[in-house]
Amino acid sequence: MTNTTLKLFAILGCPVKHSFSPQMHNEWFKEEKLACSYLKFEPNVKNLGKTLQSLKFLGFSGFNIMLPYKTGVVKYLDAIDNATKK
Repeated sequence: MTNTTLKLFAILGCPVKHSFSPQMHNEWFKEEKLACSYLKFEPNVKNLGKTLQSLKFLGFSGFNIMLPYKTGVVKYLDAIDNATKK
């Protein structure tokens, strides 16, 4: 890895323990020598807005949303494209 800023990615879900996404993505990042890390979070549904705000504040480059947050996350998004609205 080169000396660069670490890019953070995450998956949010409940439950999220079973997700292979972090393992799969982190292995790919390592193989490609990318300064990235993929984490998993299981926020309380009551704290979803605060969690998303925190990820944004911390500079996360992206994240995936699993159930049960897929519809609840919409009100916290900065923008929604036409494909998402359907």
